[in-house]
Amino acid sequence: FPLLGSPEDQPLGRLRVVAAERSRATAAPVGLPFQVPPGARGRLVRAGEGERLKVRLVPQENDLARFLSESPLLEMLAENAPDAEVEVVMEAGGAWRIGNDVRSRLAVVPVGEVAALRGGLEAYYRYNAALRLARTSNDPQLAGALSLRLLDCNDAEALAALTDAQLADPPLAEVQRDTDAVYAVPSGARFCLRVANASTATLHVTVLNCSVGGLVEMLGTTSLRPGVSDVVWQAGQFRRGF
Repeated sequence: FPLLGSPEDQPLGRLRVVAAERSRATAAPVGLPFQVPPGARGRLVRAGEGERLKVRLVPQENDLARFLSESPLLEMLAENAPDAEVEVVMEAGGAWRIGNDVRSRLAVVPVGEVAALRGGLEAYYRYNAALRLARTSNDPQLAGALSLRLLDCNDAEALAALTDAQLADPPLAEVQRDTDAVYAVPSGARFCLRVANASTATLHVTVLNCSVGGLVEMLGTTSLRPGVSDVVWQAGQFRRGF
């Protein structure tokens, strides 16, 4: 999508959400009604109060802060604000680095490309919606009780040798992690997901993939008795990795 408010930003129409539930929302057209063609895409153009992405700019540059604050998706915080969700830091040479509390270097914007910086932060807003989902879904009583591991599914012979008895706990190698202990899956590589329940309750588990673009996909579901593990395969088909 083009930058919000730019000359290239010419939507077919706009909708305002008038009611929101846990899994759906109802919207009404702003202005005259319009027909939505098949395959049309939409995007959020203005967040509700309190829902904007909280951005910390280091060092604080007033002109840049004012430009970024013109975005209806961003909220600029003071340089020392503790509750920022994303940080923009000037590097040596003048480039801007976008990072969060997990990775300090998610993206780098070249010197002077302020429109690209705003576009990157607006894209991160959509990704951050998935991170907020994860943060607010934590149950203190179940902290650490559910574990998830990615298992390597690139060895066709190893997959073919799996028996039905190994369905819930296959002897497959774990996908490699990077220096930050984050899974590093090469493009095109295949994997499955092993989930294990260390709690004393039966857990009904839904596995979601929260993409960088803000898309949330349901990968599969399973029910786990206490102390039991299971594997989520693509489309629920044994030996078929994602």
